[in-house]
Amino acid sequence: MNPAEPPLPVAAEGTLFFEAEAFIAFVTAEAATGRYPWAPKKWGTKLRIFCRFAGDIPLAELRQEVVERLLQQHFDKRKAEVKRACLGDDRRALRQFLEWLNAKHQLWRSHPLRNVKLPSTRRAWNEGIDPKFPNSLHASIIAYVETHIESRFSVRNVDGKTTAGGLTSILRQFCLTTPDVDLATLSQRDAITLIQNHMNRLKAKGLKACSIDNARRALSTVFSTLRKEGKLTFDANPCERRHLTLPREIRRIKAPINDRDLKRLIAAARETDWYPQFVLCLACGLRRIEACRVQPSDIDLEARTLRVLGKNRERIVPLSAWVVRELTDRIIAQIHFDTFAYRFSTLRKNLNLTKSITLQSLRRNFLKKLLDNDVPVQKAAALAGNSLPVIAKHYVDLETLNSRGVVDVLDFSDEEDDDKIKHPTK
Repeated sequence: MNPAEPPLPVAAEGTLFFEAEAFIAFVTAEAATGRYPWAPKKWGTKLRIFCRFAGDIPLAELRQEVVERLLQQHFDKRKAEVKRACLGDDRRALRQFLEWLNAKHQLWRSHPLRNVKLPSTRRAWNEGIDPKFPNSLHASIIAYVETHIESRFSVRNVDGKTTAGGLTSILRQFCLTTPDVDLATLSQRDAITLIQNHMNRLKAKGLKACSIDNARRALSTVFSTLRKEGKLTFDANPCERRHLTLPREIRRIKAPINDRDLKRLIAAARETDWYPQFVLCLACGLRRIEACRVQPSDIDLEARTLRVLGKNRERIVPLSAWVVRELTDRIIAQIHFDTFAYRFSTLRKNLNLTKSITLQSLRRNFLKKLLDNDVPVQKAAALAGNSLPVIAKHYVDLETLNSRGVVDVLDFSDEEDDDKIKHPTK
């Protein structure tokens, strides 16, 4: 409970104050079990601020137009008091509270927030970027984002929104930390210097080698487009690796879950509604987004096969007898992959397991089980939907794999030569 916002006064049943405190108690109890992923501690503060602004109104007087008017006035008032990020927390807390209240008492036909004009909580990606010249580097990057990124990734596509947000964030950071220059006077050597200085700044901030390389690749697409459009006359892309000094990525392959912790996880996950997705990640090597995409029609228990919609292509994964036994008479409930990860982390915390155990650890156990039983690494990579470089980079050290049988196969001598070596006097 936040001491800055004490509980609401004790009110009679059927009033706004009473229902708000009941919802806060409900959310707090559900958060402890891990079954209610939208329960941050600050929600109690957000709801109490709104209730004190609206007053202790009986539910009978909370008509649709009254609630919409109160919400609009509340957000207009909060806009001048708090930062934009806090308004998003207010909106989420009130949305869940009103949905819970309407499901309990059937007060409105539609959600009151639907007709409320909320202040924007998103900042324009190019805010603070002021190009110095019409044909400058910053102006070209802004035009590239508007032409290629925003038109390429649909706002309805969740994965596209994430990709577009990551690219624009990288380009925004580059523009804010790099001086603007005119493309007409920009030489290839100067461009390499600008990019190298930006890479050094990212390294000084403590970014990992993979994050620095992601920034380099995002800038590479921009400079490649500028060269194709004729705005730059460079002989080569200044973002190529051969022009830059980049930190080398240290390969750290994380260990899979040990048998004791894995048994505890399986026993605890068996009591949840997302246990089928857990089983598919562990025994079929699925990613969390792939496990959440699985439909009942994708599973053939009789043929013991599973159809997986992977990143780039579809693949068929065989099902073991243990998977068939665990999925029999189980309902595959639909769940968002972020909610799946949140509930798994909550379960891990309740079991007091180390933070290094994630849903990705289940794929490591899957691959370790295959490779320990002499399954070829190419076959294991195909079942996991990965290439060999990815397997070697993130999951297993190929140099430590058992090479039993390789020496015997690489024998090019014939029987006569072997016989002469064994019996030289013959």
